[in-house]
Amino acid sequence: MTTTIDDIRQILKELAQSQQELNQSQQELSQAQKETDKQIKETDKQINRVSRQIGELGNRLGEFVEWQVRPAVVRLFQERGIDVHSNSKFEKSGGISGEQRVKLLKHKIKKVLPVI
Repeated sequence: MTTTIDDIRQILKELAQSQQELNQSQQELSQAQKETDKQIKETDKQINRVSRQIGELGNRLGEFVEWQVRPAVVRLFQERGIDVHSNSKFEKSGGISGEQRVKLLKHKIKKVLPVI
């Protein structure tokens, strides 16, 4: 089979059309990637917002439980034979770990139960 000038022209025409289609596909892909990046950023913002809300909810739940337990804690321990006369709430403060609080409590006041 011999290749004629018309065959070469046809091949070049098909090649040019394929190149155009490739360029079009690349532009569409680029646009889709930009939209995906935008959606990812929005999703990240939503995840951060939800994480913050869950953290706040957890804090509020902890405060609620403390509020519910604190009034009854002395009575509950006394009912179980543990000699407790009052409870104490330590506010969060820098430099004092939970272990240090317990040691301080043991040395400072006997029969006081920390409710943290």
